[in-house]
Amino acid sequence: MSVHVPTVFRPGLYQMFHVSDFLHFSNHGTKPDGTQMGNAGVGHFASLETVHDDFHLVSGGLGGHMTYTDLAGFDALFFFHHVNVDRLVALWQGVYPDSWIPKITELDGTYTDEIDK
Repeated sequence: MSVHVPTVFRPGLYQMFHVSDFLHFSNHGTKPDGTQMGNAGVGHFASLETVHDDFHLVSGGLGGHMTYTDLAGFDALFFFHHVNVDRLVALWQGVYPDSWIPKITELDGTYTDEIDK
């Protein structure tokens, strides 16, 4: 994992904190209108979700629990990892206190919302 720190995580975290728009900071998906987010001109790995996903893959290793979403919660590292994700969001909020999370519709639905509602 140490090889990924200077090449993936450090630059990704650095660039992530230069993104003031919450949707670009937090996601690598689509906008509410279904179009792609794009990279906001700061690189393809400058989002919390990308750094989050990469850590799951790198820490899980080939076939490790953290690699698979159905099994990741059984690894104690899963909880430390997600606490760190919460910490990164709190740090970002401190850097951009006037940025807000916009109201969006989850295109695929959620556990509490129907699709397209």
